Amino acid sequence: IRRGDLRARFDVILLAAQSASSILHGVREGENAGGGGDNGVRVLQRPEYTGGIGIEGAARLEKFVRAGGTLVAFDAAAELPVQFFNLPVRAHLPWGGGRADGASAFYCPGSLLRVTVDSTNPLAFGMPKEAIVMSTGGQAFEVTLLPDYNKGNRETKIVARYANTNLLASGWVSG
Repeated sequence: IRRGDLRARFDVILLAAQSASSILHGVREGENAGGGGDNGVRVLQRPEYTGGIGIEGAARLEKFVRAGGTLVAFDAAAELPVQFFNLPVRAHLPWGGGRADGASAFYCPGSLLRVTVDSTNPLAFGMPKEAIVMSTGGQAFEVTLLPDYNKGNRETKIVARYANTNLLASGWVSG
């Protein structure tokens, strides 16, 4: 990613479920990459795999998307394009533990949820108009552009949206 010229080499780039900070900064050279407790085993990351994509890499990812590339960001990785690409979206779900106003936070620990799919969008090729998806509690976003302004090169398309009624297919969801 840091090397650039992404659109010439890729049609789609996937970001695994990890925080924006982790994507940007990665594991530093000499840092223990094994995680976990002190079991006496040190796992050092190979030098060619240290560091993250950096701010320059985030800019290259944005350029890739603006040139027609597809970026798929799973779960918390969606933080990166939302924070750095000036997208007209905002987080929609309440987060965190007990809130001061007594409202419960969103919680969805591995449940099946109903969605409506825009099956005319190439990203949804082969999908039925109604589907069931697995959710582990990631964020949902809403488009902030007014319909009259959501056009042309600014257009933000929603490919799948949660069902308005009868959301839960199986599992548990609250908040």
